[in-house]
Amino acid sequence: MANNHRCPECGEWLNTELRNCKCGWKEAKTAAPTVADHRCIYHQAGLRCPYPGTISTSTHASTAWYCTAHYQYLNDTKCSLEILMNAEKNFMAVMEERIQWTVQLIQKEQAKAKKEIQVLYLKLFSKGKCA
Repeated sequence: MANNHRCPECGEWLNTELRNCKCGWKEAKTAAPTVADHRCIYHQAGLRCPYPGTISTSTHASTAWYCTAHYQYLNDTKCSLEILMNAEKNFMAVMEERIQWTVQLIQKEQAKAKKEIQVLYLKLFSKGKCA
């Protein structure tokens, strides 16, 4: 009998050849581990969105992550490109606005958060374009 192992997520019996399940579980690839960079996966015109990826289209988070803006307009190329261009142009200002209000109450923590944003900005944009 070919059904000899169960899905670790839902417990459904899987065929020996199957490396994924209808519930969304996929067997991890052992050859090349992927390192998540926690950025929005949206890309267009050779640019990639620099905003943090916060929403996944999968309940198991096994697919790409998008920022809230790109997730809302996944099927609208024109709006998505506009969001991407705005992200490139106003990255620092937008990220500073997102600093949690409780952090802003403590000036030392706010300065630390702003420094982290500057470091992230330099890392993302130091080679010209966001890759």
